[in-house]
Amino acid sequence: MPKKSKKSSKQKPATKPSASGLEPHELALAAANAVDDVLAELPTFSAFARGGVAARVRSLPAAQLSEAARAAVVALFEANMREQYERSDWGYDAVGKARELFEPEARYLVVESTSDGDTSDAGELLAFAHFRFVDDDGVEVLYVYELQVAARAQRRGLGKFLMAALLLVARRQRMKLVVLTVFKSNAAALAFYQRTMGFAVDETSPSACGDASASYEILSRVVDPSSARQ
Repeated sequence: MPKKSKKSSKQKPATKPSASGLEPHELALAAANAVDDVLAELPTFSAFARGGVAARVRSLPAAQLSEAARAAVVALFEANMREQYERSDWGYDAVGKARELFEPEARYLVVESTSDGDTSDAGELLAFAHFRFVDDDGVEVLYVYELQVAARAQRRGLGKFLMAALLLVARRQRMKLVVLTVFKSNAAALAFYQRTMGFAVDETSPSACGDASASYEILSRVVDPSSARQ
């Protein structure tokens, strides 16, 4: 789901700019966004083989996705999420969503089947994670916009595998938090993130700010305990 944010009421301490004039969090984000392949130093996450699923995992910016890959990303997103958007107070804007999915800042982990699995044809999109390195109110954040797994590949540990990869990427790239947005109506997703992956309601979530009417929660997990939100 797209990035949502409410400003925290907590006052943040001043930080000393670097010689370049950038704040420390800006330097960290610039360095992270300069990395082309975030899995280059994490070979364990370059392939997935479990429960009859055999796949390769690629890391690349949205600009490097082929037209066929983009079409597959949109198709998988709509298969999993379109009805939930249409039932929510947001509604579903197909044009706007496609624009968001492939903005220049968007990054992907793309999971494509190989000939060794029994769930699909080789090269078929089984899952993807759309994420970005962002400044969230002065905090370095890896924001997970989407984590989508095809129905035929679900309940094989693939979602957990991708989230584990993203948490490690966040640590390697010196982010403070991993943050995501989830519909309150999506009980399975809430349980996955909170019970399985250790996320909690973030202090910027509407419910944490006294607004119980919002249809979504913002969840986060600290990856740098020494310096999360101040």
